[in-house]
Amino acid sequence: MSWSLKVSPGLDQLQFNRWRKLLEQRTGIDLGEQLRSLLQVQINRRMSALGCASYDEYYDLIQAGVGGRLEQTLLIENLVVKETRFYRHRPSYDFVGAQFKEFLQRSQTTGERNCFDVWSLGCASGEEAYSLAICLEQQLAEFAPAVAAADNYSIVATDISHRAIQRARAGAYPLARLAPLDEQQRQRYFDPQGDGTMRVKPALARKICFSQANIIEINKQPSMAMDLVFTQNMLVYFRKPQRLRILDFIAQRLNIGGHLVLGLGEVTQWHNRQMQLLDVDGAQVYRRS
Repeated sequence: MSWSLKVSPGLDQLQFNRWRKLLEQRTGIDLGEQLRSLLQVQINRRMSALGCASYDEYYDLIQAGVGGRLEQTLLIENLVVKETRFYRHRPSYDFVGAQFKEFLQRSQTTGERNCFDVWSLGCASGEEAYSLAICLEQQLAEFAPAVAAADNYSIVATDISHRAIQRARAGAYPLARLAPLDEQQRQRYFDPQGDGTMRVKPALARKICFSQANIIEINKQPSMAMDLVFTQNMLVYFRKPQRLRILDFIAQRLNIGGHLVLGLGEVTQWHNRQMQLLDVDGAQVYRRS
């Protein structure tokens, strides 16, 4: 008998809770009730591909050794679909640009050649990280050639999805995805491709190091102290206790005076003695003291 949807009806509450618990243990991600239908669709899709006849059979398979880990990765890839676009929330990027400008002014005054280190956390398919790089490059353009030519910044960009990181490294996007950018930005930072896409120019791409990582695996995160951590709507995937643990971890990764830029309303009731919520118009920003 061939596999069909009739063999595997909808996830009942017990099955959903079991899958929810397993995936949270493995990834830290909490699949709320609103994602139940998405989970069911994606599990059924993988069961169809593998010829599994029941949810129990697939559940046992996903826990079995290396092959199970690989299958788990494929399932997660289809569950963590993060909406993203270039310059998704401009007030946040305006704040980043202003901070980098102050950094460059201090460097110019003191003569020190420091590097402004940025972490794009939950970067998805790269639009966020490239937007940060464009934002910083535009600030550099206002300074003398000697300042602009130096290695004044670096960006580390991470995401749980292998597929998203591959797309980010490729740096090729349909022209429609570049709509939030003006014509000058598109011409300056992208090259048109024969297939109708636009690819990030190598000079900009070299400024960003993309890496697959799950934020709950602390030992796999960037070890260097950051001047700025930028994440937009990534924390909503986690339960509040896990969310607060992640925030406390990020605080430890910031230099004194460094900033954490979040999506508006993404975090409430977070109290960390090292972090101060700033009054920034249109953006949610914390500063490490």
